[in-house]
Amino acid sequence: MDFLKSLMLYMSLTFAASVQAVPTPEVTPVPTPAPIVAETAVPVDDPMAAVTAALPTMQITAEPTVAPEPTITPNTRYFNVKQGQRGDSVKKLQKRLIELGYLEKGNADGVFGNQTRRALVAFQQANGLGADGIAGDATQTHLYENPDVITGPLLATPTPEPTATPEPTIAAPAEETVTPEPTEVPLARQQLVGASIVYNDGAAPLSALSQEDGVTVARQPRVYQLEDGRIQLSLTDLADAIDGWSVTVDGNLISLTASGYVVTMMRISGQYSCMVDSTSISLAEGDVSMAEGDPCVTADFLRKALAAEFIWDAEETTLILRILPKEQAQTNG
Repeated sequence: MDFLKSLMLYMSLTFAASVQAVPTPEVTPVPTPAPIVAETAVPVDDPMAAVTAALPTMQITAEPTVAPEPTITPNTRYFNVKQGQRGDSVKKLQKRLIELGYLEKGNADGVFGNQTRRALVAFQQANGLGADGIAGDATQTHLYENPDVITGPLLATPTPEPTATPEPTIAAPAEETVTPEPTEVPLARQQLVGASIVYNDGAAPLSALSQEDGVTVARQPRVYQLEDGRIQLSLTDLADAIDGWSVTVDGNLISLTASGYVVTMMRISGQYSCMVDSTSISLAEGDVSMAEGDPCVTADFLRKALAAEFIWDAEETTLILRILPKEQAQTNG
């Protein structure tokens, strides 16, 4: 009995000692969850607005239109066609300008005047050619042979204008009827191609430098023959070729300064009158005329106005012209 009590006491003491030897477990802290903060999205109306705003502003400048550079080799078989000429070559040129839209229909009359020259200059400018108003070999090559030739404004389809409401018509007071001045009709003539003028025993025929298709050439004064056989000359060409000569045109007035003389020609009612210095001289029909904007005079007119002497060599198509300065002519007279 005592043994059992002793055994029970021993086992109780042993258990108590073992329990005291085991450390008390620490309490594991429970982590406090971090608060979740929701980000509020900033409303954007246009998703690309920010990107667009960040890009630099770009300014696009249109490239200027450059006239095309001619690429066709000029065909040298063409002869120059220029203002003052008449005939089939001029009519062919006019028909082609009409076809390409640079000249209005109905103007292929075979006479190279100011209207034809303006149309030719417009063609040359549009196609990158020298705009001198002369149809040389380069111009005619582009005109007749270039498949990529640039057409003119007359071929463009016009934009119809909006119809406007007409306003009430108010009768205008009757005006005095003005009779128009008679239109000058020059005598029929023929240009003598290749004709020349020898002036004051010069060693070479008269000529003046001019630009044709961008090239400087020597051009002789134009010579014509009227239907009655008289020889007619371009007064502008003479003034260009003779030193000290000048000519101006102002409406119906033609003024010439030549060899010390001052010559004034005035057209009144379709007829010309003439004053040399302060003296009036008589004129025959056709002595002075205006053809396609070019003042022309006969060799007989030069004899009357400038005391000229002349010989027409029909076989050589050469006019031998001699005009002394005014002071010398009066001394010899």
